[in-house]
Amino acid sequence: MPYKDKEIGKAHMKAYFELHPEVRERAKQRKKKWDFEHQEEIKQERAREYQSLTLQQKLERQDKALERNRQIRLEVLRYYGNGQLACSQCSEKRIECLSIDHINGNGSAHRKTLGGDNIFRWLKRNSYPLGFRTLCMNCQFCNWKRRKIWNKQILAVQTK
Repeated sequence: MPYKDKEIGKAHMKAYFELHPEVRERAKQRKKKWDFEHQEEIKQERAREYQSLTLQQKLERQDKALERNRQIRLEVLRYYGNGQLACSQCSEKRIECLSIDHINGNGSAHRKTLGGDNIFRWLKRNSYPLGFRTLCMNCQFCNWKRRKIWNKQILAVQTK
């Protein structure tokens, strides 16, 4: 029987799920399965909802999304910068110059596997995996150039 006061109902369910985490997990799995089976309906409903928004509401949503993405970017850059918003090599602090570097140089291949997903969101969602660091674009370019020259030298030695 649903609660007349939604807040009381939410509090009750939260307390129940805390006592019974296995029930919460089953509920999550059911929801995930239902969402998968009804993808098209969900997509159409979201499109209808979006169409019903006013221009002001759409702009507010866009602003919130931009701010959320900015916060995630700062969080990820700080994590891979060892707690600082700075380049790991030269200590550049201008945020607009900072980016994420794939330490082993496979960034292009990794971006292709992400599809349209944002690298910062992916890193956060995957609990900050190893193999990344914060670099400024100058250091990124210098490292790329070094790798390119080094690869050419290796290739030249191998072909002799």
